[in-house]
Amino acid sequence: MSQQLDGSTVELLSAHNIRVTPQRVAIFEALKKMKHPTAEQIMNQLRPDYPNMSMATVYNTLRYFKQTGLVRDIHCGEDCTRFEVSKESHNHLICETCGCIEDMDLDLFINFGAIAERFGFKLDAVNIELYGQCRSCREKREE
Repeated sequence: MSQQLDGSTVELLSAHNIRVTPQRVAIFEALKKMKHPTAEQIMNQLRPDYPNMSMATVYNTLRYFKQTGLVRDIHCGEDCTRFEVSKESHNHLICETCGCIEDMDLDLFINFGAIAERFGFKLDAVNIELYGQCRSCREKREE
């Protein structure tokens, strides 16, 4: 089956010295289109076009993308990991009931670098995740 490869994704993968395969392009494209998917959701999305692709391929590709900095993983529960394309710094609201994730931009004027430096720590990134219940889960509980 011939798949149309997205030129910008091919260029991005190549720029990160990642060997371009149709499966890797498809996984990255699915990540760009889906909102914080799990590996299983990515697999289900791609199964019609890639019936021979295995879950191992999806997991290995996501791990490789993460190692190269293209993808971030978000832990949203004991056995739940979701993924997103790395982009400008942002933080997350995570529902502990259903696992949904909302992006949030914080206008914090906290100098995290200075705090880290005080402890002799070199800061590479700041990641804030707020956990609770989303409106939908709260409303269901109140019924």
